[in-house]
Amino acid sequence: MQPLAGDYIGFVNEMADFVNSTSGKRIRIWGTPMDEPSTDIRINPHIAVQHWQYGQSDPLELVMQGRHVINWNDWWAYMGIRNDHTTIYPATYPQFLNESRILDFAVVPGWQWTPADFNHVNTTQQLQPNKPLLKGAVMAAWNDNSPDASTKLEMYYAMHRGIVLVGARAWSGRRGPEVQADTFAASIDFFSPLAPAQYLDRVIHPDPEKGDSDILFFWKRSGDHCHSDPDHITLGKGSKGMNYTLTLTAVGPFTLSTRATRSPSPTTGSSSSTKMITSIRSVS
Repeated sequence: MQPLAGDYIGFVNEMADFVNSTSGKRIRIWGTPMDEPSTDIRINPHIAVQHWQYGQSDPLELVMQGRHVINWNDWWAYMGIRNDHTTIYPATYPQFLNESRILDFAVVPGWQWTPADFNHVNTTQQLQPNKPLLKGAVMAAWNDNSPDASTKLEMYYAMHRGIVLVGARAWSGRRGPEVQADTFAASIDFFSPLAPAQYLDRVIHPDPEKGDSDILFFWKRSGDHCHSDPDHITLGKGSKGMNYTLTLTAVGPFTLSTRATRSPSPTTGSSSSTKMITSIRSVS
């Protein structure tokens, strides 16, 4: 292990020097054990360490060594979007952020997590929030599962509540207001679609000309095939958000596709008699 550790440390230090010399910025690394089996060189102390799991690093020791630390502890911060990834600690990561671990840290009712809270087992082993070497916190959403990997929108829907909750607690810390656990979910649902310069929620607004307000979009293919390309019809709605029901009534083979996915339909009937009725109904 000695040569490999030396190669790794040399690479990290070289990258840190390059980034700093070309941009004036510093780098951070995953929470690698600091007792590398190399006696010749050590990781540059100016490199920040993202602590992700006890046994890999200890945030108290890192601060005592003068290292910058970021709270990335997998017990509260990790999600596995599409897989059942199991870590050294024998528990799979949840698909969505475990909000109870933010609102009741270390399974202590009412202890709202802050970036200074790392250890959920020995609750006395936390950093002081005023430590200048504590640089904040980061969430992690693992989207890997080979060909079954998640899309960006799937990651957003899995993370967007957690981003707001973690952001609120990281911003307030121990000095600012706490999250109101009984109202924060409704607040997130109300404000998320209103965030400027984004369309992540993919909200479909009701058609004002339709009497049924539950039907947000309705399309029926006409019999005269008036489109310039009758074999390719664009509905112009793009992708959809969560909590909608898509209903199809169709005869004949056809392909329903978006820019992100393409899925074949049941191939019953003939293409010359294809009819399609599409409606999207809100179930929220």
